[in-house]
Amino acid sequence: MNSLCTIAFAFLMIDSFSQEETIRIQGKVVDSQAGASLAYANVYLKGKSIGTVTNDLGEFDFRAPASCMHDTLIISYVGYRSYESELLKIEATVFRLESYPTQLQEIAVRDISPESIMRKALAGIGKNYPVEPYLLKGFYRDWKVRESIDPDSSKVSLIEAAVAIYDKGYKNAKKRSSREEVFLEEIRRTKAPGTMYNYLYLLLEQNYVRHNWSRNLGNIYSPFDFYHLTEYKIEDILSQEAGNVYLISAILPSKLGHYHFYVTAKDFVFLRIDFKGQMSSDEVLGEDPIPWIKKTHQLIFVDNTLGFRKYSDRYFPNYLKLNWKTRTLYDSTRQITDTREFSQELLINEIITENVESLKKTSLFPMALTTSLEKQVRPYHSAFWEKFNIVKEKPLEARLKKLLEKNEKIEEQFLNQKADSSMNGKNLKVKKSAKRKQSAK
Repeated sequence: MNSLCTIAFAFLMIDSFSQEETIRIQGKVVDSQAGASLAYANVYLKGKSIGTVTNDLGEFDFRAPASCMHDTLIISYVGYRSYESELLKIEATVFRLESYPTQLQEIAVRDISPESIMRKALAGIGKNYPVEPYLLKGFYRDWKVRESIDPDSSKVSLIEAAVAIYDKGYKNAKKRSSREEVFLEEIRRTKAPGTMYNYLYLLLEQNYVRHNWSRNLGNIYSPFDFYHLTEYKIEDILSQEAGNVYLISAILPSKLGHYHFYVTAKDFVFLRIDFKGQMSSDEVLGEDPIPWIKKTHQLIFVDNTLGFRKYSDRYFPNYLKLNWKTRTLYDSTRQITDTREFSQELLINEIITENVESLKKTSLFPMALTTSLEKQVRPYHSAFWEKFNIVKEKPLEARLKKLLEKNEKIEEQFLNQKADSSMNGKNLKVKKSAKRKQSAK
């Protein structure tokens, strides 16, 4: 074929790690009229569980097995007509989606209660979301940035991991004991002081549909706290191929932040939940006093996104993002000693609903809830990452790159990653040995 796609953007790659051929599509998704980037648009193969999302610049980098080269790629975004094309016929690098006309004025006269829409969506969780065990294969990225008045204390760390997530289903969404199990498959990370907290589990808790009991960070109320979040409002009614979608907003009592909910009008399903919060001049989103060092941590910014995609007549999470910023002040002078920025995102690039229990028992080793990813180590396989679906990286700010590569280039840090003292590499070898013996039997 002579198409531009085949030459440059949907080219085949021989993966030396798995000896499989991979087809790759790269591009950017924008509004056809304004040209604005469409962040977190779904990019996936029709009828299959393989997919990715665009980053907050609207860019994506999608890989699929070469056996899928004649499958249909779909790019969808709420309120827009979806793009569909056979993989090898794609010639575009910029995908322009056409928006549907708004229908708010036409439908608003029906006197729809936004709170009743929300309650119907909550009541329908068991009908619309998975209630049987399933596995999610995903990509996790974790940034931590600390900038201090002491330059030697300023640090940046990056972790990227291929994970599998086992979930028994949404039947027990109100129980705190009903958690997902995480299994680590591959990891690459830079050198940085470790933390004992597992931020991946914190990110999973931000799936409020799965964890009805979960609260947002700091003093931010849960999106389903109908007692405190009283200002629910239908902002718009959007269209998509499957029907209309309500865009509902809810404002925090402090006015420091707001939620946005995208709920289908036909079967009342949460497609997406966003939250953005920003401190004001005299009020923060949360405080954590540390009296023994006479300092206080303050939560000053939060930006969350939770998205779902339909597969096999159920809605599965396909993207979670949690960004937040804090600052630390001296109690006496109120001088800011440091600011910290945390960014976690989880892309689900494959959904498995068959032979789940068997796969879990024979192929995966769980990661402890209290063991952070900084304490994990695996051999670095660059070939694996060349064919693995990730959220496309954004250009790294110069100041962050300087901190991150202070002593060593990023790729060299990946190659030279070592276990921290709390990671028992010996146990890892024992588990692998046991697994080989079990397979031999």
